[in-house]
Amino acid sequence: MNAIAATALADLPAKPELMQAAVQGGGAAFRVHCVQCHGAGGAGGKNLYPSLTDDDWLYGGTPEKIVETITKGRSGTMPPMAAAVGSADD
Repeated sequence: MNAIAATALADLPAKPELMQAAVQGGGAAFRVHCVQCHGAGGAGGKNLYPSLTDDDWLYGGTPEKIVETITKGRSGTMPPMAAAVGSADD
């Protein structure tokens, strides 16, 4: 986990073992913390929770904005998940 956190997102594809571990870890975290609202396939639900499978990013689709949304949440729509997913400082 420390090796993944210490690697820039853009550099992960060049490191297949780290990339595989990151994808597996992300999938596990999604199943525990996100599937309840966004659904098993990430398609969202009944106009309550947005789809994560399309290119319509409500708060920005850059890696930085995605991290911000996950860690800080969105007022009234998504709780902050920083404690659940950790950070590079953990």
